[in-house]
Amino acid sequence: MSINDHYTYDKQSDLWISNDGTVVDYRDGSEDYLTEVFSATGGTSVYPIELKKYIKDWPSRYHLSHRRANLLEGVKEILGKDNTKDRTVFELGAGTGSITRWLADNFAHVDSIEGNLPRAKVNRQRTAGLANVRLLVGDMLKAPFPENVDVVAQIGSLEYVPAYQDGDPREACISFLDKVRQTLAPDGSYVLAIENRLGLKYWAGCGEDHTGGFGEGLVGYPNKSAVTFSRTELESILRESGFQSLQFYHLFPDYKLTSVLMRESDETLTLNPHHWFRGFAEDYMSERLFILPDQVMLETLVKDKMLWHFSNSFLVVCSTKPNVNQATDWLIKKFSNSGRPELHHTITLAPKQAGGYLVKRQPLREGQPRIDLGQIGFTLADADYIAGDALTSEAYAALLSKEWQAKITALAQETKDELVKRFGSGDMDQDGYLLVDGAALDFAFWNLIRTDNGLEFIDKKWAVNHTIPADYVIWRNLFWLFYQFGPFLKDKDIHGSVDRVMRDVFPDYKGARQDASFRRENEFQSLVYEKPSHLERYFVDAFDVRETVARLQLEVTANCAKVREQNDAVKNLQADLDDIHASRAWKVVSLYRRLMERLSRRRTNGG
Repeated sequence: MSINDHYTYDKQSDLWISNDGTVVDYRDGSEDYLTEVFSATGGTSVYPIELKKYIKDWPSRYHLSHRRANLLEGVKEILGKDNTKDRTVFELGAGTGSITRWLADNFAHVDSIEGNLPRAKVNRQRTAGLANVRLLVGDMLKAPFPENVDVVAQIGSLEYVPAYQDGDPREACISFLDKVRQTLAPDGSYVLAIENRLGLKYWAGCGEDHTGGFGEGLVGYPNKSAVTFSRTELESILRESGFQSLQFYHLFPDYKLTSVLMRESDETLTLNPHHWFRGFAEDYMSERLFILPDQVMLETLVKDKMLWHFSNSFLVVCSTKPNVNQATDWLIKKFSNSGRPELHHTITLAPKQAGGYLVKRQPLREGQPRIDLGQIGFTLADADYIAGDALTSEAYAALLSKEWQAKITALAQETKDELVKRFGSGDMDQDGYLLVDGAALDFAFWNLIRTDNGLEFIDKKWAVNHTIPADYVIWRNLFWLFYQFGPFLKDKDIHGSVDRVMRDVFPDYKGARQDASFRRENEFQSLVYEKPSHLERYFVDAFDVRETVARLQLEVTANCAKVREQNDAVKNLQADLDDIHASRAWKVVSLYRRLMERLSRRRTNGG
């Protein structure tokens, strides 16, 4: 296709505008704000950490977060073949350019089409000065596409095809994908990212990502809207559209802010992939309901070999040729890049040629393999994969039990015993609590694997360069367990729950120790994230509650003392009254009163 035949270049905006004038009236309300942001910043880097300060809500987070790059960075090795920089890519539904910018840095030439003019202008601001990017403005359902491109990337826009067409959503997508297929070079790849309408997050309590309605995708989208598909439906659509080789990757929490990618294979399911994603999926449009615990459900789906049908989002790499290998060398890849840039890294799980599996940790972008943060050190190191269940699985199950306190206490006690045996220094702090080696900082449920040979400690990247209290390490285990699982706890008092277990494990445990652990953890988290920790507010709230309770207890004690004094005074008055009633004078007065009452009645009756 000749761009000049169907688009006209607008020099002022540096955009190619469709000659038929077709545009799409789709905006999320952030466009004006993003225009201001990019007017102030100019273009951006491919990994725009510098935009973090401009994030103020979900739309701006979606458009500005550097974590948007995780999705394609995760599968970069299979997009580039031998050399990505020699290849061309066509992006469908480019939006404001968070993916466009990554493509520009990784492909020789990028054509991107966006249907909304204000969003395309923001994209051009973001990609200003990048000569290898050509932005087309037109309706992708009607506008012609380039030809013979190496990769077509469609990240989060296929679901809108049915929203702008009448008829069956499935047929609308098949018709559109036939057009996509004809755009590809013979050896080209179509890369699709889309939510799963049966995603675990929707069963667990999140509203549908496009409509906000609870369960709308689960029941088949009763209203006209964007439409996503299940794993089975999507494969059927792609194969009927002429794509013969498909490789599914499964994304958590989703494709928007990807943290974990899992290559679909039977082998992956044998490696406890549920251990790689902790926490809960977000409801981006409203406050989520907490119907089911994501972590427990994830484990259930893995063990029943149903995970691939309930992952939250799909990334599918497709080829029109049969038997094309679109698989990465790794089975699971995780991005750890929400803290300070020097700590950003990836963790991959991949088979070793000699057998077994290797967990490889590598710096990402500005990340460093080793860094000294004062009293705390950070070191990335590869390690052999250790098969077994993390103690978090046992802890989650325990929290759902009626006997949760006894079970969590037993788990905490076991962890303490192992901690002391492996890391105990023999020294005590000023309060008489055992000190352990600083390498035990992350000796925690999520890093302890139960095997036939006992507990194995993994992921030892953090170490304090001095001894630390053993009760702090156990407190970290319990605090983060209760904090993350809090929405499903009947007792919402996280502080109180942690305190009860800590007193079971450490009989002389005092509230001041928990305050000290709070402060220590807050300092650590602030160091990791280079800003005041979100625990600051939690600590202040918890401290205020404890202060209020202590004050009320003092007031109750004082009031009880006053009540006792008043009771004593009443008793004394009653004793005096009893003495008066027993006196001779009271008896004479009483007799006189009765005689006077009798005389009064007679006078009244005329007697």
